[in-house]
Amino acid sequence: MTISKHLKKIIDETFPNQVGTFLIDEIFEREIYDFESDTDTPVIVDCGANIGLSVFFFKSKFPNSSVHALEPDSYSFQQLENNIRDLGLSNVKLINKAAAGDSKSRLFFSSENNVPVMSFSENPLAQKRTKVACINFGNFIKQLGEVDFCKMDIEGAESEVIDSLLDCNTLTLVKQFKIEYHCWVKQKYSLSELVKQFEDQKFTCSLTSNNSKEKRHPMDDNIMLNAIRN
Repeated sequence: MTISKHLKKIIDETFPNQVGTFLIDEIFEREIYDFESDTDTPVIVDCGANIGLSVFFFKSKFPNSSVHALEPDSYSFQQLENNIRDLGLSNVKLINKAAAGDSKSRLFFSSENNVPVMSFSENPLAQKRTKVACINFGNFIKQLGEVDFCKMDIEGAESEVIDSLLDCNTLTLVKQFKIEYHCWVKQKYSLSELVKQFEDQKFTCSLTSNNSKEKRHPMDDNIMLNAIRN
């Protein structure tokens, strides 16, 4: 997908050069969040929307879609609001909360230089501490009803969010997931165990490497789980 000069300017002004190049490569050139839909008005949930690049990708492919974008980091969320407005994107609901297993406020770690590795877990690239609001993701999906596509890039909170969906019996309300599994974070489910949770609910799963040609840092060893409801 070709991006506009305006969007390229936003990326260049927000991220260090190497990070911006990486994001353009994965979102717009390799199109890692691409999916097929049997409707031109899909309901899309974007967990970890950051400054809105993935939202722009979804709205470019499906202009009539409705997108619910969750981003807990206050600075990124402000950028997200500005970018959605400046890019003229409509029918996008922005939620300044983290997808989680409950609705309690949590300690959250972010970086000082806009590297998008915000997480509930402290790591070498995210040591700025803040408290963020959270949303019980299982209940959130129950309120939405049928969802066509859910993207998750939530830096190690995958297991607790999937558990929330299972506990609320709402996993199968989502037709398709694309989830970045962050191997560097210790969490409840290993990758194979996470796949089994989906397969037990009659999803067909596939795995792909989410690494670009050059790693930005050692935590780039992420795997994309694609789960499609049968």
